[in-house]
Amino acid sequence: MSDLMRRACEDARKGSSDIRSQVREIGNKFTKHVEISAQEAAYITLQLPMRRSSRSFIFINTSPPDDRPFILKDDELIKQLPDNSEEIQCGNVISRYSKRSSKQKLCAWLTSHHGMIL
Repeated sequence: MSDLMRRACEDARKGSSDIRSQVREIGNKFTKHVEISAQEAAYITLQLPMRRSSRSFIFINTSPPDDRPFILKDDELIKQLPDNSEEIQCGNVISRYSKRSSKQKLCAWLTSHHGMIL
């Protein structure tokens, strides 16, 4: 496959002047020479997702609090704050979690470690 790509790149550089036509030519050669299943071809043609998951993931930034990026509150909310207020950050996953009661935190811990709570 690497020889095919190398030759396709060389041919594209010789024959085409602009980058768009070079990329198109390389892509066409690659797709014509790659073997895929009929199912995969149908999914690609119909633009269907190749996989599905019943689980969702949330990224939790574990950097030190001063190094974490944050989103500012709306201008209207900031204007309503006192002049000396430093509460300009929107709530995030970590701040909402830290405001939970200890019972809710225990439930979250049990769920994450054991899968469900009966």
